[in-house]
Amino acid sequence: MLIACLYFFLGGCKDKKPGIEVTTFEVSPASITLIYPASQQVTVKVTPENATYDLSWSSDNDEVATVSPTGLVTATGEGSTQILVKVTEQMKKYIPVTVIRSSSKVVDEHTIGGFTIPAYEIPAMDADITSLRNTDVTFPAHNDGKKNTMADFISANHIWPGYTLTEPDCLNDGGARMLELGSTTIKTYLVNYYKDNYPVGTNWGTKDITSAVELAQTQHYRDLFAKDLMTFTLGCYIFDNSYGHPAIYFSKQFPESARQKEYQELYDLSYYLCKTFAGTGKTFIIKNWEGDWASRSNHPDYTAPNAYLTPDAAARMIEWTNTRQDAVMAARQNAGCENVYVYHAIEVNLIQIGIEGKPCVTNDVIPHTYCDFYAYSSYDTQETENGFAAALDHLLAKVASNRTGGKSLCFIGEFGWLFSQDNEHEDKRIKIAENVLKVAREKKFAHAYWWELYGDGDYALVTRDRTYTAVWNIFYKAINGIDFSPPEPPEPDLTIYTEITGKDDIVSNGVTQKNLDYDGKIEIVEYAGKYCWKTLQEHMYFEVDGNVITKNDHNVSVEITYFDEGTKPLTLSYNSSAGDIAKHIQFNRTNTMTWKTYTYYINDAGFDKLFHQGFADMRLFVNSEPIYISKLAVSVYNRK
Repeated sequence: MLIACLYFFLGGCKDKKPGIEVTTFEVSPASITLIYPASQQVTVKVTPENATYDLSWSSDNDEVATVSPTGLVTATGEGSTQILVKVTEQMKKYIPVTVIRSSSKVVDEHTIGGFTIPAYEIPAMDADITSLRNTDVTFPAHNDGKKNTMADFISANHIWPGYTLTEPDCLNDGGARMLELGSTTIKTYLVNYYKDNYPVGTNWGTKDITSAVELAQTQHYRDLFAKDLMTFTLGCYIFDNSYGHPAIYFSKQFPESARQKEYQELYDLSYYLCKTFAGTGKTFIIKNWEGDWASRSNHPDYTAPNAYLTPDAAARMIEWTNTRQDAVMAARQNAGCENVYVYHAIEVNLIQIGIEGKPCVTNDVIPHTYCDFYAYSSYDTQETENGFAAALDHLLAKVASNRTGGKSLCFIGEFGWLFSQDNEHEDKRIKIAENVLKVAREKKFAHAYWWELYGDGDYALVTRDRTYTAVWNIFYKAINGIDFSPPEPPEPDLTIYTEITGKDDIVSNGVTQKNLDYDGKIEIVEYAGKYCWKTLQEHMYFEVDGNVITKNDHNVSVEITYFDEGTKPLTLSYNSSAGDIAKHIQFNRTNTMTWKTYTYYINDAGFDKLFHQGFADMRLFVNSEPIYISKLAVSVYNRK
């Protein structure tokens, strides 16, 4: 039965029934070219699917390539051979196999973003670099879970922030929040979609940035790296999309050209970091995103329960991981790395299935690699102390068996996100925070990064409306030993508003409510003790006096007085400084059946009456439900 199931996984028979003969069969691929010592999975499809057959494999020359009982072809030496695939004695096919060896490549001296990198060699894939691999890796106290402090240990992921609190650009505002927390570390990203990752208050210039080292030299990242933080964990990939998405393409292919590109881009970045930050004592950890999801992307649905890591995808991920590790090791050796630390890590995210003995990165990739760090995105076990502890023990055991001989360290790459939301999600997040801090600290993990710092979901440590959450306070108290005292909100430079004070009394002080028969028809009603505007159609529009607040006033707040009925989100759409007609932010109502106020904070306003070509600057709406608004005020901050 086990063999039958395995054949089904590999594209073979689904239900073997005696007496049904194979009429035809196909193999894929029909021919194979491998770069030593790579592997390639062969799949078999028979017609009819429920026919009876005994699949067998053999190689004409095991010194060139071997084949496993499951059809995994592995290069063992240079040359040509054939793989025989036999379904029955009468039905067989040969697959030509060619094995070549990769060659080394010399990268000439080159300048990127004003920084010159001396010439170096990219070794062939099978080159002997034992001297690099056997070099003892040392870790400073702030990256060693046996020695570091809670300030070194606790931090957060900072990506896709839609707002800022104290600094003009959202990337550096995240650094400021980590310092406010008391943390010495932050996790950000150096990837080719940097404009989407850090959109607020940033100026990336008009020229496209084409590599991680070039991005690292921009003013925004230089400012971040100059902050009084000690560890920067950096999600990082090549910038070339031609092989597929840079985070996951290796699950389907890892050609020699991609290997050399991975090596060069990580070498260049590592060399730059080593030279630029020498003497600072700072640490930079270059890593991937959730390796189990990435390595399963060769399945139509990589999150499906049975979309297990395939042998060929595992082999490619091993090559991909070790190529990146080789590049970082070579760069730090050539650069010298004087009182600066540059490391490489891979992240896993499905350890529970590994405990159950199923294929995954922890079981099938880690033992064949030699990374400096291994990270765990822990959503599959984070909710129970015992389950989480078992996952960390399993990871530590696999790391102890890797090719460093157990010299590598571990950290928590992500925790806090919940796959499902319910009324108890805040309590669950608090429990997760306490659980992960306790267990990961006991297991001597180096760092733990919450998901995430900013965001419009309940997972954010600091929300758009400047609420410092309960989890923030847990972290703050763990680092500083005292409860957090939220800062006072900033004073606005000016405030304008419109308000209904009576049935026929509307005050318009710089803001006007606009009635639109098309989709913004309203009426004035008395509701729950207040006169207010009520939507009769989908939207409620407002216009700002352009002589008072202009399209150059980007830092604003919009405070509304609303009746809290229902639980659907109440959305504000506004003209943005990037020219968006309707950029959206929202909050969830709580059905208290009372009048309340809520403040939207905006860092990229560009009020220019873009709704309906000069009609309005913003609008409020709730899907398929009326809303009741008695006042709307707009304040401007940090006016230049």
